[in-house]
Amino acid sequence: MKYILLALSFLTVLTSQAQSDQYLKSKLAYCTVEVNDLEGLVTKYKNLLNLQTKELQGLKTRIQEKNGEINKLKREKQDLIDVAVNMVNLALKLEQEGNYQAAMEVYKILIKSYPQSLEASASRIKVQDLTKNLKDYK
Repeated sequence: MKYILLALSFLTVLTSQAQSDQYLKSKLAYCTVEVNDLEGLVTKYKNLLNLQTKELQGLKTRIQEKNGEINKLKREKQDLIDVAVNMVNLALKLEQEGNYQAAMEVYKILIKSYPQSLEASASRIKVQDLTKNLKDYK
């Protein structure tokens, strides 16, 4: 009897192990499918990230180029302002020397060349003042 109970308990353990092995195999198969799906998603997201990184690098390059252009335009603008200031100084010197006609011509050139500048506004005022003092000026 002792042997029969031992044999029955052994069979019980074997059948329970066989059932758990069956469940383990199905769980393992499910996990394998899940791992493959997740690896596919990881690859997809890596590709998207690489694409975004390339686009971001392209945008950074364009920003640097545009900043370079902005700096160049700022330097050119400053150069133009310097030229306008030099023209005003020349016209003022001509006025001090008594050459009002030449000063007026410099003012007019400045107004035509740099119409939106502060120097052009000042030149308009100077032209009006000088035309009052010049005889037969049109």
